This record gives sequence, C-alpha cells and structure tokens, in this order.
Amino acid sequence: MVLLRGIDHRGLVFYTDQESGKGQELKANPFAAALFHWFKPMHRQVRVTGAVEVVDASLSDVYWQSRPPGSRRSAVASHQSQVIVSRAVLEEKVAKLAEAFPDDLGPPRPLRWGGYRIRPDVVELWEEGADRLHDRLRYRSQSGNWRIERLSP
Repeated sequence: MVLLRGIDHRGLVFYTDQESGKGQELKANPFAAALFHWFKPMHRQVRVTGAVEVVDASLSDVYWQSRPPGSRRSAVASHQSQVIVSRAVLEEKVAKLAEAFPDDLGPPRPLRWGGYRIRPDVVELWEEGADRLHDRLRYRSQSGNWRIERLSP
C-alpha cells in the first residue's frame, strides 16, 4: 500500500523506498495498478493501470522536504521490508538521527528513496448496484484518445 501524493495529466505519483519489495518489483516489471475504494455514500472504486516510471530526483527532493522531520528520520533509519534485529535498534537509529539533525532541514533524502509515476492507459470506474448489477465503465487510451466501454458486472 502507498499513499497517492500527486495526480496530474501525466499520471499518479507516489513515493517509497526504491530498494523495498515494491521497488524491486517495479524495477523488474515497470507496470502497476492502483485501486481507490470508498464506501460512503455508495460503494465505488476506481482502478488505474499503466506503465510506471521513476520521477525526476528534483521532484522527489521537493516532496521529501515537505514531509515532517520525524517521517524523514524514520525513512532514513528504516530500510523498508528488511529484517531487523529488534524495534529497539530501529528506535535507536531514529534517535541518533534526531540528535544529528535536530532542525527541520535534515536528514537529506537517501538515494534509495524516491517517487514513481503510474502513466494510466486503462481507468475503470465501478459502482455497486442492487443484486450485484454493478455499473462499470472502462476508459482505454488508444493513440492519445480515450475509448469508453461499458462492461458487464
């Protein structure tokens, strides 16, 4: 799971440790799907699929600086999804970073941490219907134009 941190005409942007499981999978297969689901007032979801690209380092730097200092220290101390000896060891690393970087400026963004952009080629809208008669529309990009298809539930 990731947090959507940007969306524009180029795609959907999120950030993570690029050496994590997600990062390794995206390096091996640079395609992804994002699913947004909500329950109220109706059950709906949007699914976006497409090629993934690494965002420019300057964009990752700007987002990194917008994060709270504690989040930055935790991201530097933690190599996401790697086995650790204990939580105490991780907390000690974070505490040392807080001593080394007590202000809002640090620590700097590690090279392994950055952003990705999903460039959508398919967007599907789904809305729950009575008796499982759901409403589904699929938008498919073809040569720069979007083709709209109604799908069976």
